[in-house]
Amino acid sequence: MSGIIYNTMPVDYPVTQAEALLFLKQNSGTPDDSLVDDLIAMATQEVELITEHQLQEATSIQYFDGFCRGGLLKLKRPPVSSITSVKYLDVNGVEQTILSSNYRLINKNEASAFVQFNSTYILPIVDRNLLDTVYVEFVSGYETWNDSKPGVPVPIKKAILIYINEIYEHRLYQQERAITGQLMENTLAMQLLKGYMIQTPSAIGFGGSIPITVS
Repeated sequence: MSGIIYNTMPVDYPVTQAEALLFLKQNSGTPDDSLVDDLIAMATQEVELITEHQLQEATSIQYFDGFCRGGLLKLKRPPVSSITSVKYLDVNGVEQTILSSNYRLINKNEASAFVQFNSTYILPIVDRNLLDTVYVEFVSGYETWNDSKPGVPVPIKKAILIYINEIYEHRLYQQERAITGQLMENTLAMQLLKGYMIQTPSAIGFGGSIPITVS
């Protein structure tokens, strides 16, 4: 088990209302403005689900059922920029904090981040009968991950805009589907996201695609 929660949520989205309205060829100052804001949130959530990436900067806490063999803890929601803390519950149920000098962040690539403990560090003993005994707080998101590549990659932003367009154009049809948070799969958007996906589309659970034309 390796659950994860937000400690600090993102303060904004990868796509602004102005960018979305321009892509939709709509003017601002209409009743659709609030709808577009909702669509930005929905599309961002869908893209984060598909790619398993954190797009805007956020702080998360990930839980583990003890320490893993090999002294590695694999972190979700990449790209990870920093580790805030590593804590655990000792055999007496008391929270302990591991000194930052005993571990480091390993980014094998943009989509793969680990907490690696020093080879000389002896991993603490935790109660194996308890869940979530080890927890890591970390910062992730494209805003802080790499100074040479600031911000969310263009293909991801383009995919978000395509999803927004798709929901907007088919919003009457999507009303029932939006309840479950699932959007129609779009071939062009999926191609844009392909290089950022940790799992394949079939593993995530997508079915057939309904392509649209975006000018």
